[in-house]
Amino acid sequence: MEGIGPVEAWRAYNAGAVVERRIGELGQLSAGRTAVDDLGGNALLWSLAVLAYQLLHILRANCLGGRWRAVQPRGIRLRLLRAPARITSHARRTSLRFARAEPALGLLGRALRTIATGLAPPAPA
Repeated sequence: MEGIGPVEAWRAYNAGAVVERRIGELGQLSAGRTAVDDLGGNALLWSLAVLAYQLLHILRANCLGGRWRAVQPRGIRLRLLRAPARITSHARRTSLRFARAEPALGLLGRALRTIATGLAPPAPA
């Protein structure tokens, strides 16, 4: 295209790539996978995918900060939900202890405290 340099073309493409990113996120949440021939099962799968997407939005808007707000669901799952921890039991009490060297531990702690103290209404998307 005449008059448009590579940087301008790249910026224009990225400005329209938001929809592609959202479609990718829905794919990571297993939206679009269907049961064999069960319409009720398909509706349930889509409903769960929508719920997961809304929870992802609430987590990003209220609990995560900085560049974590743009992380894909796969990255959040790998870094936060799979943080190394050990289950310990003592005197009829079971607890979960995270590894001190885990870099995402501070972020996970902040997210859990935000959820425990009550979430503010979600920010508009």
